[in-house]
Parts: sequence; C-alpha cells; structure tokens
Amino acid sequence: MKWNLRNLNNLLRYLNDKRNHATNQKIIEYIDQEISMVKSMIDFILYRNKKGEYNIQWIVTDQDIARKEKFLTRNLAWTSLNMEFLLDSKQLPLYTFYKSAIEEKEFIRLVEQFLNTFPIPLADSYEKMRSKEAINISNTPFYDSTCLGITSHLPSFDISYINATFKNSVEYASYLPHEIAHAYQFDGTSYEKSQMMSYSVFREAFPYFVELAFIDFLKHTKYFKAAMHMERIFIESMASTYEVSYRTFGQTFEVKAKNAKNYLNDKGDEIYVGSTSRFLSKLLACYLIQEYRKNGIDAVKKFDRLYHEQKEYDFYNAITGKKVVAAVKGELDSYNRDFHNRKKFEIIYK
Repeated sequence: MKWNLRNLNNLLRYLNDKRNHATNQKIIEYIDQEISMVKSMIDFILYRNKKGEYNIQWIVTDQDIARKEKFLTRNLAWTSLNMEFLLDSKQLPLYTFYKSAIEEKEFIRLVEQFLNTFPIPLADSYEKMRSKEAINISNTPFYDSTCLGITSHLPSFDISYINATFKNSVEYASYLPHEIAHAYQFDGTSYEKSQMMSYSVFREAFPYFVELAFIDFLKHTKYFKAAMHMERIFIESMASTYEVSYRTFGQTFEVKAKNAKNYLNDKGDEIYVGSTSRFLSKLLACYLIQEYRKNGIDAVKKFDRLYHEQKEYDFYNAITGKKVVAAVKGELDSYNRDFHNRKKFEIIYK
C-alpha cells in the first residue's frame, strides 16, 4: 500500500485555493496546518525521508490548556508514587526472540482479519482510507527513527492519511492497527474537534488499547511468540518512560505537576508532556484491555464517547488511580500467565 502522489498534489492545489479565498484567520491557520501535512507527505514520497517532517503548532484554547494543567496537577504525583512496581517488569520472562519474517501481503491479511473480527468498526475507517489510497506502508519511519507511525487528519476532506512502518517482520505489525484507531477517532471531526482530541493527554489511549487487542488476536495465530514479544515491548516502554520521567530528569512528577504551567508554553506546545501523555495513555490502555478481556467492549465504547465529548479526564478520574494501578498490575500478571500457558491459545486465525 502506498500513498498516491497525484492525489496528494490535487489535495494541495485544492487547499491552496481554499486558503486564498478564506477570510477567517482561524480557518486560515487550520488550512495552513493541512497544507503543511500534505506537503510533508509529498516530500516523503519524493525524497524518501529527507524532508518528510512537519511542525504542527497546537491551535487550542486557554480552556483546553487549563483542563490539561488541572488534570496533570491532580494526578501525576499520586500516579508516579504508586507505579514503582513497573521497574520490576524487567524480571518478566521473555522469549529469545527471532524476527518472524512476513511478507506485506500476509501482514495486510492479518490486519484485515483482526479488523473484521473487532467489535468496533475500525474496518470502515480502514476501507475508506484504502479506497482513497491514503495508507502508506513503508520500511522508512516518517521523519525520525522514533516515528514508526503517524496519522494526519485532513478535516477539509474528512480523511486521514496514515504512514505505518513495516520491515517485513511481525514485530512491526501493530503500528498499522494503532494508526487506524487514530483515523477511526478522527472520522467526521471538525477542525476544532480534531485539535482538541490531538491535544488531550489521552490521545494515545484508544490506539494503545487497539494495539493490545491486536496482540491478543496474534496469540491465536502461529505468531504467538511474536505476540508475546510485542506485549513485552509495550510493558517495557511503560517502565522505561516511568524511569526516565520520574528518576533521570532529577525532578519528580510531583514537582512538575505543581509547576505544570511552566511546562506548557505558547498555546500548549509540549515540552515534557509528550512522554507523560504516552505514559498515562498506556496506563489507561491497560485498564481498557483488562475490561475488554473480562467484560466486553462497553467500557471502551464509553471512553471513546467521552473522549469525543471532551470528558475523557472525567472518565479517568471516575475510575480512580487505584483501579488504574490495579489494571497495570493485572496486565503484568496476564502477560506472565499467557507466557507460561501457551497451550491454552488454540490457533483460531490462519
């Protein structure tokens, strides 16, 4: 799957014309973001990662910043002080992993099979993007080695363009479902709504949950070992983010939380909050996957609805930090049980 260069050039022409006729300054700012996104995708195709980068400045309100600041101040200190057990996750068992080679055709088949069995209609978003050649599978990260997947939502066309890194290994298979989850959440959103959603602390929570659900799916295929390896990486990334943010910086989350406003500069451009957002999103994803495994999809649908209603912080606060911590411990226990009980995973998907 590749982006269509002609389509992107047509989008760019349309956006430039739309900008030339726009009179509202806020709309012009939004269109400028879309133009930047499309140009970066064109450059990525033409220059193979030499110019595939764009710098998006959040266009958010003071209210959006205040909501994030209030949430971080209320939650970071308590959460950080009660998550030290994550550092013990390095003792979890692991396979001596060898890369499970897989062709792109087989990779796409697995992802489509997962989407078609998943109880939330991610498949509709996927088909919409596939039909418009808005999905790019690449062995090259979008603009640096850490950007293994990216979703660029274009409200002018109500379409998301995604790039997912795939290096012919199952190890990279979860990046596409993750980005499809972002696209699903952006479907039908306005300029303002998509900005608000992108700025949220929990913008990654649902996509991380989808990653974990996809890993569960892979456990019922011949790629069980690869699935366990991917889950181990997910857990380790939580632990490493916690360790770096809470210890290495020389400032506790508590200090940062008390001075949260100092870490949110000019209209919400993030300094330290990027890693904090990924960390908290993964904690919430652990809660969502535990609920999904035990009770079905209802809790996930509720979170998705509240996320669109700008009430996702209320969802987290209602759960309480204690339940989130218990869910993360539950994820570690689940990994440990699955590792030692491979026989319970029948190969259902072939």
